[in-house]
Amino acid sequence: MFQRVRHHIAPASPSPAVRRVRVLKVCVLLGMLLVPVRAHAQVTLDPIETPQPLSGSGAIATDTFGLNTHLWAAFDGGEGPFNGASYATLGFFTPRSNLVSNLGNEVVTYIDGRVAVQDRGGMTVNAAYGARIYQQEIDRVFGVHARYTGDNTRRNYFQQVGVGVETFGDIIDANANGYLPFGDKGRPYGNTGFVGLPIFGGNTLLLPQYNLEEQAMFGFDAEIGSRIPGLPRELDARIWGGYYFFDSDDVDAINGIRGRVEARVNPQLLVHVTVTSDNRFNTHVMAGVVWDFTKILAAPAPPTTTNRASLGRLSRYNQNVMVAETSVYTPIPAIDPATGLPFRVVHVNSGATPGGDGTIEAPLNSLTQAGAVSQSGDIVYLHRASVFDGQSFVMQDNQRLLGEGGNYTINTQQLGNVPLPKATLGGARPLIRNSAGAAVTLANAVEVAGIGIETSTGAGFLADGISGSVLMTDNTIDGSFRGLDLRNSSGTFTINNTPISNTTDDSIVLEENTSAATFAFGGTTSVNNPGGIGVSVQGGEATITFADVNITNRNSTAIGIGRAGGTITFSNPMTLDNPNGSLTEAIGIANGTGTVNFSDVTITDTNRVAAGLPQVIMGNNSNTTIFDSLNITTTNGGGISALNVGTVTINGGSVSASGGAGVIFNGVNALSAMFRSVSASNTADGIHVINSNGNVNITGDGATPGSGGTLNVTDTGIAVRAAQNVLFNYMDITAGGFGLRSHNSDNVVLNSSTITGNSLGFVGVRVTNDNTENIGSPVVLSSNTINITGDDTFGIWATNNASPQGSIRIDDHSISLTGNNTTGIFIQTIGTGPASGPGDIVLLSLQNNSVISTPGLEFTDSQTDSTIFGQILVNGLLVP
Repeated sequence: MFQRVRHHIAPASPSPAVRRVRVLKVCVLLGMLLVPVRAHAQVTLDPIETPQPLSGSGAIATDTFGLNTHLWAAFDGGEGPFNGASYATLGFFTPRSNLVSNLGNEVVTYIDGRVAVQDRGGMTVNAAYGARIYQQEIDRVFGVHARYTGDNTRRNYFQQVGVGVETFGDIIDANANGYLPFGDKGRPYGNTGFVGLPIFGGNTLLLPQYNLEEQAMFGFDAEIGSRIPGLPRELDARIWGGYYFFDSDDVDAINGIRGRVEARVNPQLLVHVTVTSDNRFNTHVMAGVVWDFTKILAAPAPPTTTNRASLGRLSRYNQNVMVAETSVYTPIPAIDPATGLPFRVVHVNSGATPGGDGTIEAPLNSLTQAGAVSQSGDIVYLHRASVFDGQSFVMQDNQRLLGEGGNYTINTQQLGNVPLPKATLGGARPLIRNSAGAAVTLANAVEVAGIGIETSTGAGFLADGISGSVLMTDNTIDGSFRGLDLRNSSGTFTINNTPISNTTDDSIVLEENTSAATFAFGGTTSVNNPGGIGVSVQGGEATITFADVNITNRNSTAIGIGRAGGTITFSNPMTLDNPNGSLTEAIGIANGTGTVNFSDVTITDTNRVAAGLPQVIMGNNSNTTIFDSLNITTTNGGGISALNVGTVTINGGSVSASGGAGVIFNGVNALSAMFRSVSASNTADGIHVINSNGNVNITGDGATPGSGGTLNVTDTGIAVRAAQNVLFNYMDITAGGFGLRSHNSDNVVLNSSTITGNSLGFVGVRVTNDNTENIGSPVVLSSNTINITGDDTFGIWATNNASPQGSIRIDDHSISLTGNNTTGIFIQTIGTGPASGPGDIVLLSLQNNSVISTPGLEFTDSQTDSTIFGQILVNGLLVP
């Protein structure tokens, strides 16, 4: 699961506190080094010629003319290839013994100590013990030494031991060193934080990260140097070239070359320039100086003609422990902040090898196994292209049932929301097919997403008695008994983008859910070819919201709401069709006490082959139903029927019905309906407004005759009884009995309309008020055209029969009657006594009316124990 990755990370500077500690260490060491060492005077060398110094690290020979222990200092500036810093060095060299053979060869042992401080504040300490032999016969020195190095110039403290060999001559010098770290060679100093996307590992979700380490490297280096010919000998100018190699287990090896040029400015001061180049650090240049401040206290050395003085040189080696910065890939489990434990993922793949354990490496291959293995709080992850035939799944609380393919996230303690990775390379969404009963049974605080369900004998998703939250997203249901069956619950349901098709019963059922329950359908809720009701809400008091509902190819009621007491909202415009010719209503609302809100609703039904129900039926409830607009086109059925309901509000739209009344409002307690037009044909009555309180307005376009609707009926075009505030503009009415019939109604207006009749006893406008209702004013009839053919007909007939005094306005009419015993305008009052009171009528207009009634009456009136107040103009004459 985990692997180590070779990776180089740029070093970081130490903190100020660390720097202060390091400086203190340097001061202590320097104080120790400045104490003269005199204990070994008895074994010092004989006078030795001035040595040839080493560059970079500083090298001064023991000088028996002065101090036995010599001190030197060096500074190297630039960007060092191995530690990225400049550094200053303080060192000492102490000879320990001197032996002389019979052949004149001399052997010297010595101690070499150094302290180097980097400009970043780090410090390295070196201690070496060595031996050298001067072979007089060949005038050359050979040496070997062992050393210890302690280095905290990086973030951690590292140690190593080393061994070196060397040889010095007058012209050619050479040395080689080996380096071997010991102790803890790899030490962490942090991590990269989480990088990249999460991955699956076993039953967990892993967050990728790299642990950062410093790792000590083993290696060796070697170099050879030569005096530069042609330059003054006192400059002791030399050129060096060498190779170095370092490696460790988890980083790439370093192969590099090094070159150096050095020269002595005076006996106390050496300068040099060093160039390195390798595959890790590329090319770097450093310049340095070496100062032998012991020489200030020493007497000058006599001239030398041999290389014996090289017995006092310092050994040349790398003063630091070579450290590589590496990153090790170490992903960690994502933690669920709700539990403080790692997330647990159960993988299920129908094509997996039997015997899996639910890990990403060995998925389960059935939902039955997943139900047995999974626990509360698990993510049950169904892989793409899986088909679970004849299976079902019963969820536990706090589970997520996810079909691979969706874009899911998890909320982690470490990073907040991170994406859930994919498990496969692709394929169709996982499918649960042919389930016996419900395909998925929901639980509390669960999520289901990206699942396809086909032909279950029960519901695609069943919730019964859920009190927690349920989130459902991007699931599909096809051919099941029901799609969603959500009942008896008090939880919070969020259902997004759920297409349901070809159910044998109702597609969406919300039944007997409590007032604490909420159902939010987001995205598009698509219902196609439901065998029963598309959306059925029965009983309960839940709050239900549909963002976007698309119900097509219905075979029964598209939306059926019964006994509901909560608030149901359809937020977006909705179009309902009926290509299968269902004879049931598109929207039915009955026996409820809640509120139903619709946005713009368009119902189109021209495929019925027999008489059916009105497209919108509201009945026997006290609820509130609101449409932002309602547009209906239908054949073999009516448009709207509202019988004995609470509040109905329709803020716009139009109705065109054939084979049924356009609009029926009967017993509406609070009515507000505004239409652009209402048309009806092939039916007895076109519009009914009966026993209703409120407003009904049919406006037309404000200019065009017939734009308010066309009513072609066998009995009454518009029937208004015991109603208020009804207005009809620009209507075109053809009827067999009455054009407009108003009985005991207030504020009835017919304006700019046309009425046509051709039957015996036809009445264009019949206004009647009697003592049973005690209402009757005002009635406004203005600018209408009435054409009637037939005997015993009336253009306008208004009667107030013992009702409170009413008023009527009749102006600017064109009335034409053809037949026997016809009357253009008839005003009748029937009172209870000779004085003004019940039964009186007030005429409100003098605008001229044109009446042609041949051979009948143009105007007549009847006043029985009552009075007609005012007059109107008929063919230019004031009447009565």
